[in-house]
Amino acid sequence: MALVLVDGRQIRREIKQDYEKVVRDLAKAREELDRFQQQDTPRFSRWINSQFGALLTELRETSQKIQECDNRLAEMETEVIFLGVSPGRAYQRVMNRRQQEQQAEEEEEEPSEGRRHEQRSGPDYNGDPFGENEAPPARRRQPKRREIGARLKEIYRALVRRLHPDMQTTVSRKKLEWWHQAQEAYQKGDEEQLEVILTLCEIEEAGTVEKTSLSVLQRITRQFKKTLRQLKRQLEQSRKDPAWRFSVRKDLATLAASMKQQFMRDLNRMREELQMLEEQLAAWAAQARRPRRPVYRRKHTADPFF
Repeated sequence: MALVLVDGRQIRREIKQDYEKVVRDLAKAREELDRFQQQDTPRFSRWINSQFGALLTELRETSQKIQECDNRLAEMETEVIFLGVSPGRAYQRVMNRRQQEQQAEEEEEEPSEGRRHEQRSGPDYNGDPFGENEAPPARRRQPKRREIGARLKEIYRALVRRLHPDMQTTVSRKKLEWWHQAQEAYQKGDEEQLEVILTLCEIEEAGTVEKTSLSVLQRITRQFKKTLRQLKRQLEQSRKDPAWRFSVRKDLATLAASMKQQFMRDLNRMREELQMLEEQLAAWAAQARRPRRPVYRRKHTADPFF
């Protein structure tokens, strides 16, 4: 049989370029997301609270009132539709039920002395105020542990030496993330994922991918591309947030004017909605206060001809 030498330098070069590109894109996406979460969002939150604290409080309180009125009206409409009662009667039934629920909650929060004594002297009380003589809880059946292979243990031990926080002088965010992934893969018995994490550690220590096999390098590249797609979806949502790139913005006066205008529009709309709901509730409450008309029933008289 004749041996044919295959020059794999071109293939390795292409796979290596693909790996390096996805690593750069992943680092850039993580940097943008970290800046948004750690710098932009906290600064924007402090700025907006200092600029519109009272306005935000009014918006929040108005929203809560609208939600409360909506809930009451929904309960009353249910009474009207399914029980066939009048709006005034439905209002009265809902308010009475809410009052009873509130009283029950207050009684549960503050149990009376009689109830406490009843709890300590009831049929289930064993005379031990400290619970020392209580029967031990039933022992749950432990699930059978998965058989762990020798190769899996060997890879995990190598990862423990490289990634365990107690064995590191400084723990980077990347290594901490790899450590959590390694623990999860070990619990699942995922030997392939553990090999990928070990290869990443070796690449970081060596600073090159020359000794990494092409199959493992392609596997790592596919995993990085999947992570990159998830980060890009997060970035797409983050860019719609008003806090995006707030730490580098200079036109804060323009931003404050536009946000105040938007807040005022939202507040006026919410005030109008709340007024309509309160007027409807007041109309139903007025019907509930009206005296009920007595119902006269016709007396049945016997027919003398039958």
